[in-house]
Amino acid sequence: MVFHIYRATMKAVEAAIQSRQWSKATQILEVVGRSPQTAKYYKKIAQHYANMSEYEVAFDCHNNSPR
Repeated sequence: MVFHIYRATMKAVEAAIQSRQWSKATQILEVVGRSPQTAKYYKKIAQHYANMSEYEVAFDCHNNSPR
């Protein structure tokens, strides 16, 4: 049961990123917490904010990403 909820949550993150709802994706990831599975999403979000010259937000996303 928990796996299904987690999987649905990751799909929600993917959907938010694909629809360019960056803050929504970040909010969902904050609820899930840091894990190796979330690293790729934090990286995509950080790249977006860096490209938009929002370096502080990009830095925060990068720091939240598990290594």
